[in-house]
Amino acid sequence: MAARGDLIVSFFVGGPVPVDTFHWDAEATGYIGSGNQVADATISQPTRTVTRIFLSDVLVEAPASAKAVVAFGDSITDGASSGLDQNARWPDFLAENLAPDNVAVLNAGIAGARLLNTRMGENAMVQAQSCHSAEDKCDRRVAKSAP
Repeated sequence: MAARGDLIVSFFVGGPVPVDTFHWDAEATGYIGSGNQVADATISQPTRTVTRIFLSDVLVEAPASAKAVVAFGDSITDGASSGLDQNARWPDFLAENLAPDNVAVLNAGIAGARLLNTRMGENAMVQAQSCHSAEDKCDRRVAKSAP
């Protein structure tokens, strides 16, 4: 996949399942179709959504020389009000500038996140403490994606 390329993920859910992963304002259009359409080139009668459900991570293989920077922050980092389908979050611009140097940018912005105080989401200190030890079994994206 080319740097800053678009990724399409298709999956089929065979029946009712609880939604454990949810991102209410992804600033990117997604599509939902009924039935198993995974192998189809287009979605028949799609319903548009800007909400992300089920998908929380995308794992990629990269050469050992690849580098990454994590953009950690609140709704501004997440992309609030950056424009639907514009890829105009500040981490997108950072990624554009770092791509020629083979540096990826991982957007870990969480709308409502706070560094010290909990509000809409858990504060960063609580999240960091759950990922503290070297042998940690933490399921946080950034901690698990380290080589």
